[in-house]
Amino acid sequence: MRGVRSPAVIRYAALGHLAATGLFVAAVLFQVFLAGLALFGSGGFRTHVAFGYSAIWVVILLIPPLAWLGSLPRRDRWLSVALFSLYIPQCLLPPLARAGGPEFIAALHPVNALLLFSLATWLTARGWSRLRDRAEQSAPQP
Repeated sequence: MRGVRSPAVIRYAALGHLAATGLFVAAVLFQVFLAGLALFGSGGFRTHVAFGYSAIWVVILLIPPLAWLGSLPRRDRWLSVALFSLYIPQCLLPPLARAGGPEFIAALHPVNALLLFSLATWLTARGWSRLRDRAEQSAPQP
């Protein structure tokens, strides 16, 4: 499969994956801010919900395909899929709790958010590490 894609496509997809995971980390932090604003401010959760169901979905949908197009290491490709897979229940937990599910269902929402944040941070750090290693390898040797 690697031979089908040009080196430029692989490089730009890997950079896109790094950008998308970094953006996802920032989006989760912003979501925490919006939740805090809803809890301690006067706005309610409308913005938190809208941002989670719109902007974050756009970013999370890009991460797994970019991992494959970028020929990332197998672990990173599957962890990108895991990140996407964890986001699905993240969106389902609040409606399930409101629909009369057990109380602990609502408590899983922030716990899962921590898992999402940790995994996306780890993937971003790995992407930066790969980028740095490539830059060192391509740098002229004295």
